[in-house]
Amino acid sequence: MLNIISIVLSHSAADLWWSVRLVGQGMILESPDGIHLAQKALRHDTQILLNMYCNDYMNFNDGTCCSSVEARTTLQIVTFAILTMW
Repeated sequence: MLNIISIVLSHSAADLWWSVRLVGQGMILESPDGIHLAQKALRHDTQILLNMYCNDYMNFNDGTCCSSVEARTTLQIVTFAILTMW
């Protein structure tokens, strides 16, 4: 069935979203009935969709993309403690 769809749409401007199929194939045993997506696969597909949307609006130039929070310095901890007690 998928081969027929890809052959029919191969000469069109339509883009097929293949990652959903690949995620579903990897979790076919977790599916409740073999047809519908498992909850875990559905969460992964939702995350992929959100990433596709949000990546267009991220600011990659400021260096915050894909970086973890920096560790707090001793000065920051002492300052926060003093301000908390004051």
